[in-house]
Amino acid sequence: MDHFGQVWLGTNDGVFAIKPTFSIAQKLFTGRDRFGNAFSFRGIAQWRGKLYANSYSGRLIYQFNEGSESPFYNNKPVVHPLAAHAGTEGSLWLSDGHYLMRFHDANREPTVFTLPLLPNFDYTSLNIWSIYEDAERKVWLGTSVGLAVLDSLGGQIRFIFPPLVPSDSIARVNHIHPVQDGLLLATTLGLRHFDFKHGFSGQAGVYDSLVNCTKDTPIYHLHIDKRGIFWIASHGKGLLQWHPERKQLTSFDASNGISSNELHAVYEDNKGGLWMPSEDGLFMFDPSEQRAVRYGKEHGLTDDEFNRIAHFQDQEGLLYFGGVAGINLIDPADIYRNYTDSTYSLRWNAAVVSAQDGSFSEDITSAVLSKKPIVLTSEPTTLTLKLFNLGGYTSFEYRWKSDSAGWQRSNEPLLHLVDLPERRDELLIRALDSRGSVAGMLHLPLDVQHRYTIQELLVPTMIGSALLAVVVFSFFWQKKSSDKKHRSRLKQPRFASPFDQPVEPLSESLDGFAEKIEGVVNQHLSSPEFGVSQLSEELCLSRKSLYRKTNQLIGKNPNELIKEKRLAYAKQLLSYSDLNIAEITFKVGFNSSSYFTNCYKKQYGQTPREYRNQLLKRKNS
Repeated sequence: MDHFGQVWLGTNDGVFAIKPTFSIAQKLFTGRDRFGNAFSFRGIAQWRGKLYANSYSGRLIYQFNEGSESPFYNNKPVVHPLAAHAGTEGSLWLSDGHYLMRFHDANREPTVFTLPLLPNFDYTSLNIWSIYEDAERKVWLGTSVGLAVLDSLGGQIRFIFPPLVPSDSIARVNHIHPVQDGLLLATTLGLRHFDFKHGFSGQAGVYDSLVNCTKDTPIYHLHIDKRGIFWIASHGKGLLQWHPERKQLTSFDASNGISSNELHAVYEDNKGGLWMPSEDGLFMFDPSEQRAVRYGKEHGLTDDEFNRIAHFQDQEGLLYFGGVAGINLIDPADIYRNYTDSTYSLRWNAAVVSAQDGSFSEDITSAVLSKKPIVLTSEPTTLTLKLFNLGGYTSFEYRWKSDSAGWQRSNEPLLHLVDLPERRDELLIRALDSRGSVAGMLHLPLDVQHRYTIQELLVPTMIGSALLAVVVFSFFWQKKSSDKKHRSRLKQPRFASPFDQPVEPLSESLDGFAEKIEGVVNQHLSSPEFGVSQLSEELCLSRKSLYRKTNQLIGKNPNELIKEKRLAYAKQLLSYSDLNIAEITFKVGFNSSSYFTNCYKKQYGQTPREYRNQLLKRKNS
């Protein structure tokens, strides 16, 4: 198997590449209901070894030992089936619109409780979206208009501070998470803390900062990991992370591989990975790398679209995510076994760095292949790095090694380098596969020569000027005490002696300098490693001096001169030799046929093949 997951087979009929696929999920309820519609799910719970779920088509049950799917308690018409919860005392709780049903025996009729009627609300607008039974057997209900509670099995449901009129600021409670001495509620208006003693209007508490940070942000679910860090699934802001000690809220979005900002839930597996169903696929987020991998229908899921409250994790860590076309049963351990990290050093064969303003372009292939630092001496602070034939990948992430900020993303091997470092650094590049997983790495050493601004030079210049003034003043003070004869000698003309005459700067001969460059370049045309660095060494000039002289005397930078010489030699070989284009490519010092073709067409207006065909037509006519 190669780096791209392909298995190559040699047969009597040729060579074939096969890419095995692995389905990450066991699919449940993928059939159709009696009306021909797919099963679209809401609440999911596991009770007494069986899976129970609410769907738009009714209540369903899945028996693991038999692998069978069947309807469950559809004796009464289904109104709006939503939440599901397995309680502490062997009870199964299912909601349907404003009804709450308690099953103690699957073969018997349930006990039904009803939300109290609110004077100014239509009963059809009152729905139960989430259920939680605490250790005292109180059943807390997240409804479409706020929090409600069933204090005992013999009692009735009551609202906690119900809204008076529909125009009130109403928060639907999507999820209930128990915390010490209270509940955290994931609502459509942000997170809210309910204290068992003080209620919503209780005294200042540890969650006030979290509540303020998420105000007016629709929250659908939250999870507290082993370190006590909060992970919050939101609609509109993606994945949120809250550190209780720092009182800091951080968001993760498309720049971290989470392409959907509407997340329905967040669950942690035994390796610390966070699983999040969304409107567009299932994401697995690695907190240590701060990046996510996306799974979709192409990876074996029933569909890319998941429903808001259709999720559940059992005691063994298995995950259940319901969507618009069934339930996906996922064992994270299976995915870790089948999708192992197989990153490798990226392979490529050409690289060009250029200024985004078009002021220069340089082929840096030889410097990178020799693993020498690439020296950038240009004025622009924003550069573009283009890498050719990078393993067929189309998505990349990159950042400076010294920069602790997040990775930048590009959907092509064209990297925009902004805010260049002031010293030698490494550019870290990683390629992503179709899931968004890291498949390859590349480290490019760069030596950036910083151009200082007037403001940066002002302070040292002022200090230097002050020191110089002190030296000059001291010098003249000493001269003042010398005799008049000595002073008169100092007043004599400066150039009294022929040996004191100034030397006129010698002007460099254009022809002589051009001949030197041409002679050196012609000796190395077939060497792909030969570039600006090697040319400057041969001419005993620094790269900076070489750039300045070629621009002043010839009007081109040295990289352009080398490329033009290579292309001119290639044109001669195309005209008078029998070498094929691939042979000519390497003969003139190019590592990539495609890059050579692009450069040749840009220089002469036609590809090497088009030029040779044109010559053949002339000979035959």
